Amino acid sequence: MTSYATVDGRSKAIQVDLTPTAFSDYLYYTNSDVGPGGPGYFRSGDVVDGPIHINDMMAIWGDPVFTSEVRTTATELQYYNDNAPIQTSALSNPPHDYPVFEEGIRLGAAAIPWLDESDLNTLKSLAGLSLSNQELRFGRDDGSGPMLGYVSYTNIGKDSWTDVELSSFNGLIYVNGSCLISGVVDGQATVVNNATIEIVDDLVYAGSDANGPLPDCDDILGLVASTKVSIADNAANASDCVIHAHIMSMNNQAALVENYGQGTPRGTLTIHGGLAQDKWGPVGTGYYDGDDNFHLLTGYERDLHYDWRLRDIMPPGYSSIIFNGGGFNRLVWREITPVDLTHWEG
Repeated sequence: MTSYATVDGRSKAIQVDLTPTAFSDYLYYTNSDVGPGGPGYFRSGDVVDGPIHINDMMAIWGDPVFTSEVRTTATELQYYNDNAPIQTSALSNPPHDYPVFEEGIRLGAAAIPWLDESDLNTLKSLAGLSLSNQELRFGRDDGSGPMLGYVSYTNIGKDSWTDVELSSFNGLIYVNGSCLISGVVDGQATVVNNATIEIVDDLVYAGSDANGPLPDCDDILGLVASTKVSIADNAANASDCVIHAHIMSMNNQAALVENYGQGTPRGTLTIHGGLAQDKWGPVGTGYYDGDDNFHLLTGYERDLHYDWRLRDIMPPGYSSIIFNGGGFNRLVWREITPVDLTHWEG
């Protein structure tokens, strides 16, 4: 977009590069901050490493740190306020709540309309592989080593696998009914499900290390569920769970931990990617001691990091639905010399 203006006989032209707003532009997008145990407080100890958009009021408990811009459609924030919640437009709540917004916060931001079932049906219609009630495993070890670049599927509870090379179709996989998923993704894929996607073990990129995707990683994964995406309460996930993916849930939560309020602590849930969801979903429970230290009782601590590559590459099929929110983000602006400024002055 280019804009021209003349003031007091001096003329200038500014050119701005824009990109359509997408749900994948955010580490954390929530349509409504309601759900089990809601509202979903960002609390002391949280370092939220990526941009946030909430179509609702944002809830703050203590001193969470936000490393990128935060947007909320509400004109006030809700503070825990030592278990006496208040709502105010102030950006801190002494002496109890001191959030850190390193790149600022925008109150009263424009809402980004959420998706619906028609968008899921669009992805379903584009699927290059359609299945029912299956367990999916990326990079399955067939006994001779991991089959990188493949996705394998079997009837749930069975061990009779079919292996499909990701490059042999468009990467869009639709699963009707139950869907379990895990593995090492080497390539680009999107898994779409009309119910709940259950993550039963770590789900990571081949081009990654302990700190997430490597700079030259070209692997990308999208998970899109009608109901929710959940982290299974099982032996594989009993001590930490790592997920590399952009996750969307049309009607509920995008990272709801199964039985989050039961059992013993399970370590840390680490996500490199993004979450876009209709409703907030809890991952664990705990308490603060007198020194303001948090103690996990059940479920996971959370460690969330935005995958900035999502600004440049998207999981298969995303471009057909992801821009429904409307609006634009400014990428860069520059001053230019107009070719024919007199035309614009006239």
